[in-house]
Amino acid sequence: MQVSMWLIFGASLGLAQLVTHARLVSPQADLGPPRVWGRLMVRLPEGWRLEKQDESDQVLIIEGQDPQDPTRGLFMEQRIGAGAASDSDEETDGTPIARSSEPIQFTGLGQKGTLTALQDVRPMGDEPEVARDFLRAYVRTPDGLSVSVGIGQFGTRIGSADRLLLKEIVQAIKPGPADGGPQAGWVRVKTNRQGDRAEVIRQGKAVVVEITSGSGSGDAIVQRQGSWPAKLIVRLREMDRLDRFNLSNGRVSLTTRLGQEQPKLRLLGEGTSSLMPFDPTYATVVRRKEDSLEVTVPPVIYSGAIRQLEVSWTDFVKD
Repeated sequence: MQVSMWLIFGASLGLAQLVTHARLVSPQADLGPPRVWGRLMVRLPEGWRLEKQDESDQVLIIEGQDPQDPTRGLFMEQRIGAGAASDSDEETDGTPIARSSEPIQFTGLGQKGTLTALQDVRPMGDEPEVARDFLRAYVRTPDGLSVSVGIGQFGTRIGSADRLLLKEIVQAIKPGPADGGPQAGWVRVKTNRQGDRAEVIRQGKAVVVEITSGSGSGDAIVQRQGSWPAKLIVRLREMDRLDRFNLSNGRVSLTTRLGQEQPKLRLLGEGTSSLMPFDPTYATVVRRKEDSLEVTVPPVIYSGAIRQLEVSWTDFVKD
């Protein structure tokens, strides 16, 4: 929920509880150049310390901090699907929150959203109560993408410059590349056989497609979200031999197995296929790891304009 995110956000501002002065106007910040952020193009405050707090195939979060005032921060989220937040789902642990709402135009998205002002007053031990003041702009697009942008201030009042900065950030949000995210460098996977299931896992710079196959054989479609990841691994759980593993991008088909040094390659055409000589760039590593077998997919097979891969596997082939 949004409040838990803001609590995590607030905890990162370690000096917040030391600030008790009131300020009606915050220092302004210029916006930096446009940058791709999942499905969107955004412009963020120049010079602010920014970090990606959470990444998945459903949600992308960025947090930022004003270098001149560690109690002032930025929160941005884009989320797709049924778990998308609404503009009225703020919850508290019983502490009263005063709020007001007004319309705000997400000009670049061609949508009207809601701008909500919230204030939270909490006791901080023996110290005076600290006000958490923040503005949150929210919109949900017709295709189910929800976007939240917030500027928060701990220990002080939100100023007119904060409101102006938030509106500038909101107005600068535009649709990104047509094949965008929500998270670039991510993939979606769909298994085709009943009883098979798949999960996508981030592992450093690699994305792991982890498949559990009930029968020991099956197939799946792997589709990129935005760009392909730097490294792609297919992990087949509870496999013993992996007698056959096939990977196709619609142009080239690769077949290998556990212990095979060089995969067999076929060039695919319309209803035809022909053997290809081995190309070292298609070298495919298959290794055993604990109770799974892992296949490191050669980048050459998903480079360029390739949008999806077809994967099939058989653990044991009867003679």
